[in-house]
Amino acid sequence: MDKFLTEDQRLPERFPKSDYIELGTDGWLSPQGGYYKVGTTEHDESAEYIIKNSDEVKLLEERVISNVGQRMRYDEKPYREKLKKLGFILIRGETLRSEEAANYTPQQLRAMSKVGIKIVSAFDGSIEYHPDKILQRMSEVSTNLQDDPIMMKYIQADLNSHRDLPWFQEIRTRTLEDIREFSRNPFKTVIHIDESVDPETEDIVSSRILEVLSKGFTDELKIRIGRSEYTFRMVGLNGAKLIIQREKYTHDLLGGFRHINNFINMFVTDDLALKEKLLKLIEGDSNLYKTTPKITLGNQKGYFAGIVTDLITYS
Repeated sequence: MDKFLTEDQRLPERFPKSDYIELGTDGWLSPQGGYYKVGTTEHDESAEYIIKNSDEVKLLEERVISNVGQRMRYDEKPYREKLKKLGFILIRGETLRSEEAANYTPQQLRAMSKVGIKIVSAFDGSIEYHPDKILQRMSEVSTNLQDDPIMMKYIQADLNSHRDLPWFQEIRTRTLEDIREFSRNPFKTVIHIDESVDPETEDIVSSRILEVLSKGFTDELKIRIGRSEYTFRMVGLNGAKLIIQREKYTHDLLGGFRHINNFINMFVTDDLALKEKLLKLIEGDSNLYKTTPKITLGNQKGYFAGIVTDLITYS
């Protein structure tokens, strides 16, 4: 009859997790900075093992896979694609050729920075992303976002003046929760701000968040398609491009009221990835609304001018 193993008698883990990267090795780096060292021919085998045995994976699945449709698509993926979906990075030696353009968690960036791993663009080897510079910017943004007196004043004023409206309390509380989560994980978090159409207050909170995130920006692009207006601002980081994006969507509610949903996020990109993103956005929304997008450049000779010239004729 089989005996139950005590904690001390359990078999050693096949791919144990470490708190640091062993430079020069291959391994899976989790969103929390845990490192699973693997052999150069064990990428697939280790991915299957980690998916099936890691408590960290189980927690991530609960957070990332939020509905039945996502779960079905996730279950169909190969094991290594599942890990990537959950935010794991495959480290291969001393250089990481990044398809994510350094849009990693602070823990991952710190782990790579600590051992001097170079992050370079998978599409343009001349672009190198410096984890320290990105971490410094993330830290500045997070501090400014949570400590901004103007933004917090209006959010708190809204909460205080609408105590009798549970739905309003909920949407303002959600914005505060998004701000806190953004400070922990900027590249994986979208900040939601719902605002009624009121000329005096409709744009205060969302515009202030945009200003805080894009402090020091050097160029701006606006795209209006149907009910959506997109704003993109670019901040240079030693050759890398940090983009702050806001979508401002206006829709009608029952009773003739109008309402605005704002979605603000931040990401690091390269020229090719940004062109693909903008092209997908323009083509998708243009087909949806059956209208020509209106594009406004902040600088006719700036960074975005060169990007959009390759996509469409702009006005």
